[in-house]
Amino acid sequence: MSDQTYKQELARDRNQAWNSHRDLRKIKEDMTLKGTLSLAGFLEITDIFFVFGLAGAILKDILDLTLLGSIPVIGTVLTFMASGIIAAGMLITGSRKYKKKASGIASIMKNKWGILGAGTIFEFLFGLNFFPIETVTLLIIIHLTLSQRREAAEVKQEEMTMETKDYG
Repeated sequence: MSDQTYKQELARDRNQAWNSHRDLRKIKEDMTLKGTLSLAGFLEITDIFFVFGLAGAILKDILDLTLLGSIPVIGTVLTFMASGIIAAGMLITGSRKYKKKASGIASIMKNKWGILGAGTIFEFLFGLNFFPIETVTLLIIIHLTLSQRREAAEVKQEEMTMETKDYG
């Protein structure tokens, strides 16, 4: 391996590590109250469907607390209904195509379907179903959706500034 190739690979590895660190730092900043409130500007009209999912999740969690949701067949049906409403909201609001791929923990955190699946599985575990897992799952999904919209807007802005520099 030549010295030049080694330096190029080293620079590439450092750049990937820096981008991964930057993604984690951005996730940490988003999880603060200020970061969450700053995402409100990325709400769209189709996000109204998340309200239905939130109502279903809250109702399901209340029924779990009243022990009605803990009855095996009824609890299973309620869990599937609440998760189905959330999944329908996710399908209706859609997903953006991103040109910039996240790596590591950031890519796992952006997998909204995985989060929904994990929340649904936790709802089936006796003892844990008394916690508002379905509601928290939906709030995380909404937060990630808005974060992805902001990221898409930032990427689009970067592309526009690059195009103006090329023509400038």
